[in-house]
Amino acid sequence: MSFQKLLNSMFKRDSTKPKLVSDSDETLGLKSTEGDEQLTADQKQVWEQSQKFELDFWTKQWTASFAEKNGRKLTIDEIIENRQQAGRWFLESFGICVRGDLSSDTFVGNVLEVGCGPVGFFEKFSHIDVHGIDSLMAQYASNLFFSSLGQRNNYSYSSTSLKDIRSNEYDWIVCSNVLDHTENYKLFLKEMLRVAGKRGSILLVTDCREKSEPGHAQIFSPGQVIDYVARHGYYIDFCKVGQPLHADEGAFGLYAKIRRAH
Repeated sequence: MSFQKLLNSMFKRDSTKPKLVSDSDETLGLKSTEGDEQLTADQKQVWEQSQKFELDFWTKQWTASFAEKNGRKLTIDEIIENRQQAGRWFLESFGICVRGDLSSDTFVGNVLEVGCGPVGFFEKFSHIDVHGIDSLMAQYASNLFFSSLGQRNNYSYSSTSLKDIRSNEYDWIVCSNVLDHTENYKLFLKEMLRVAGKRGSILLVTDCREKSEPGHAQIFSPGQVIDYVARHGYYIDFCKVGQPLHADEGAFGLYAKIRRAH
């Protein structure tokens, strides 16, 4: 993608009239019913296909390429260490410093990791308690020796849907490589904003694409994400466009820290 096309995509605006929300609304004003927030039958079907793709990736491709090396299975601790390295990279992408003992002055408290996969980013991190949720967690736990439901280390893993998570209970909501996998990215963003409420900050990393790819059906630009967040009374106080998480042609990565506007 040319630099000019990238700029055009970043600042592509939604035509929907902006709406700010009222703090007095019990769901923080996130009740709008914009037409493109309605989930269609086609989107459901595409999402089901994406879920099959994701399950296949973790149970076959990722396991074959990483979890089994040199004719042996890696231990659970080795796999957790690989994921914690990814977690360090994730936090440092936002300028959050992580010490050698996996502690941080700012990334502390209660954390919700949305779409955490079979193993979360932060199992060995200090000063945090994490609820890791994934729609495929039960399947992961049944098929992968390194995945489990329930409590492990500082994590509680479950298949709980984002819509069933209460607002204002988390200091941080982590969403990495998930938004473009969803049924409807605006519906998903709306739920994350609701969960964040007045308390939490969202750390979002996602690929943006001009066309859908297997397992990555949602198409949106950074500008569309930014517009949607702003319309619902939230503020992006860190934003950058960088390398994509996947090597798809025309894809690039969006990194955004989102919090409630005061």
